[in-house]
Amino acid sequence: MRQIPWQRDELILALYLYMQNERARNIKTEPAIAELSQLLRKRAEFLALPHDDTFRSINSIYLKLQNLKRLDPTYEGIGLKAGNQMEEEIWNQFAGDVQYLKDISESIIATISQQIKDDKIRVADPEEDDFPEGNVLYRIHRYWERNSKLITQAKNKALLSDKFYCEICGFSFPKPMEN
Repeated sequence: MRQIPWQRDELILALYLYMQNERARNIKTEPAIAELSQLLRKRAEFLALPHDDTFRSINSIYLKLQNLKRLDPTYEGIGLKAGNQMEEEIWNQFAGDVQYLKDISESIIATISQQIKDDKIRVADPEEDDFPEGNVLYRIHRYWERNSKLITQAKNKALLSDKFYCEICGFSFPKPMEN
């Protein structure tokens, strides 16, 4: 099976591993690499992407971490030069703000772990490739946005509580007047 190119959210997760686990940068047998391999396979299932047992193998993840070394100003070696432009974009977007990288990575991981069975989430959208946080978070955003049952539940919950705010951005709205 021909491997598909690495996607934004996969690179975000690889960078997160790179930043949080120095052993993974240098030791192929580091368990966190195998964990990321399993997670990226779950991501492929979540998005209904074709894949097999070799998809995002331990070797491919380790090589991706070596590609990231070329972008790391603290790395004293050279790193692999065969990286791609998206790696550099991800590095530039996230490496300077490790907390943001952590938050986005944890959101991606949590979303993949939800195991949503709705086929609507598996339908690709041309706009998702431009979404800075990647396919997984774009699709879950689209799913929540277009699921009228979820919207009604959220509105009813908000109206019953003392707090009326946006769950996405945290903006606090004045509570609507009751008739």
